[in-house]
Amino acid sequence: MTTPMTSIIDTRRAQMFPTLEAEELERLHRFGTMRSFAAGEYLARTGQVGPGMLVILSGEVVISQHDELAAHAPIVTHGPGSFMAELGQLSDSPALIDGIAQGPVEASSFRRTSCAI
Repeated sequence: MTTPMTSIIDTRRAQMFPTLEAEELERLHRFGTMRSFAAGEYLARTGQVGPGMLVILSGEVVISQHDELAAHAPIVTHGPGSFMAELGQLSDSPALIDGIAQGPVEASSFRRTSCAI
């Protein structure tokens, strides 16, 4: 009898989706801009350039793939202390996922800034 395989998301969830501690959130707070999102509002939308890195302070955000023809199971649900950003944010590329507020959400927003070398 074979043992069912455990998904990589299950075995490495803490590495893939770390959660910041209260002290870390407090240190970051002064560098970000407070943003509020209503239930059902997109924090990130497939095909659009996102707002930068968002650190969730309260509420929940469901991250999923976008497909107009089929529903996709959520990849992850971010809660307080979670942060969301895509590598594409570094080059102002469009998002590859949808991030939707599941209720009122408060977040700190951190935009990439350009600098001359």
